[in-house]
Amino acid sequence: MGWSTSTAASAVLGLSIALAITGVVHGQSGEDYMREAIAKNKVQIFSKSYCPYCKSTKSLFDSIGVPYSVDELDQRDDGASIQESLAKLTGQRTVPNVFIGGQHVGGNSECQAAKSNGKLKELLSKAKVSYKEL
Repeated sequence: MGWSTSTAASAVLGLSIALAITGVVHGQSGEDYMREAIAKNKVQIFSKSYCPYCKSTKSLFDSIGVPYSVDELDQRDDGASIQESLAKLTGQRTVPNVFIGGQHVGGNSECQAAKSNGKLKELLSKAKVSYKEL
């Protein structure tokens, strides 16, 4: 017994939607997605939803009113590919992996240190990102 035409059409449509969401239909690799996200977002955080260091970094930016874009790699089908591309680009395999104005900042420790030593203020200003007084 085979699939009916409508069942097969529904299955193909569902697969097409799933592939489009992950960027596969558009031929966008994890590396392409990563580079595009870094280029188009003034503050880009690659994170994992369960990671305490990621939560700390997002809390830091929230506390100073900085808008950011976040990609939770554990919730993306191409998350492992993006993480591998990040490792090749930055030498950093861990998350969070933070970029401000297209410049790699590092992880949570680097972001916290940048807040303490004034580098974060400098990076945000250079990228024309508004923030509360640090």
